[in-house]
Amino acid sequence: MRLNNLGEIGAIKKITQTLDIDSQKIIRGPGEDDCAVVRTNNEKLLFASDMLTRTRHLPKEMPYHNIGWTAVAVNLSDIAAMGGHPLFLTSSIGTPNITKEQLTQLTKGMNECSRKHDSYIVGGDLCQHREIVINCSIIGKPTKNTLYRDGANPQEYLAVTGQVGTAGLAAKTITGKHKLPEKVRKKAFKQLFKPNPRIKEGQYISKNGGTSAIDVSDGLLHSTKQLSNASKIGINIDSSKIPIDPEIKSSAKKNNIDIMELIDIGGDYEILFTTKKPNKIPENASIIGKTKEKQEVTIDHQKIDTTGYDHFKPENPKEN
Repeated sequence: MRLNNLGEIGAIKKITQTLDIDSQKIIRGPGEDDCAVVRTNNEKLLFASDMLTRTRHLPKEMPYHNIGWTAVAVNLSDIAAMGGHPLFLTSSIGTPNITKEQLTQLTKGMNECSRKHDSYIVGGDLCQHREIVINCSIIGKPTKNTLYRDGANPQEYLAVTGQVGTAGLAAKTITGKHKLPEKVRKKAFKQLFKPNPRIKEGQYISKNGGTSAIDVSDGLLHSTKQLSNASKIGINIDSSKIPIDPEIKSSAKKNNIDIMELIDIGGDYEILFTTKKPNKIPENASIIGKTKEKQEVTIDHQKIDTTGYDHFKPENPKEN
């Protein structure tokens, strides 16, 4: 059996089965959450790591500055989903023989994203490779009420920050086979090429009744299923409440792109969360559903199959 038969989640399970993680210092280990949570002396720390490759994640149309920005942003998004404060990052870069200016732009993008969110890049590694590969690792500090994926209970509210499907439209139309108005094209590709990690929103959620959270990197429905599985509860989504930019939705329909597919492509890097306090959510967040006893994911009370982004699918919407 090969990895495309196992799928990404199955592969992660195989890896974690071989690791010795039976330690009182490990609060959340590999594969359990957006970040590992460890205890050192009298404090807790958040750890996360994400790898991006030119072939799989970074379309040839993406400028080097945006490549650097995105490499840092996806790590910050993991910290955001835990309600944490980012501190320091390291970055390992494999690269072909790019120009000095391209390397400078890549590094500037990484630095700008990290500094915007009060964190610093403190080291890393560099080697030659046939394509751009960037792996960043991040350390952060949790808030008092750390947000985990398994904290949801029945009869709570499901909410998401920002809007979803915008990056998905860019990923779906990047080949140029679909026609988009220039304004819509710029909006979609800005979201795909320069994601905005929701650090402040995550901290607000953790301090104001949030019970669980996950970042929407792999699609809204896929992320909902992950919350459901982790918390062992059911979730119903009201399709009329899903926040999608009207221009994005209109352009998708004109190009015969299914809306449910669009929101499950991924790349939006919003925060999907549950809360007991629907009146205490970030200003840019929307209530889109409720949790329930029966463990399943439904939309308008109809059971659905979720796919989302999986690195080991033979074909993938985000693949260049």
